[in-house]
Amino acid sequence: MIRLLLIVSWVFLSSTQPAFSQDNKILIVTNADDIGLLNRQQIKQIYMKGQSPNLKPISLKQGNKTRVIFNSTVIGLTESRINSYWVQMKFSGKAEPPIEFDNTQDIIQQLKSQTRSIAYLPLGIEIPKTLHIIHTLEY
Repeated sequence: MIRLLLIVSWVFLSSTQPAFSQDNKILIVTNADDIGLLNRQQIKQIYMKGQSPNLKPISLKQGNKTRVIFNSTVIGLTESRINSYWVQMKFSGKAEPPIEFDNTQDIIQQLKSQTRSIAYLPLGIEIPKTLHIIHTLEY
């Protein structure tokens, strides 16, 4: 009986995916040719309008799973805190929030048409050859 239980447990455990699989990654991409790899802090600065290599940030709409993960792991703020930040920035005239799109296909089209832009995309999206992956975010 114990042997059977061990065999069943081994089969179950070996058939499950590891905790950190390919599904746990977000790609940060740009259409700028002169941008090398960036770290999380540099990406945060671009998205929060700090000093940046003059890239226009593109974001998914509020409520998107990839956006929530990006905001919590890169920006380090909840959606409500980010919204409050942008209300203050817009009111003071200091900056505008990133351009938002409903889906990844629209983001890719925007990246193809607007120069010097940056966006985050979930792993598994086909990245056109004109775009460059500048960071892979694992969560």
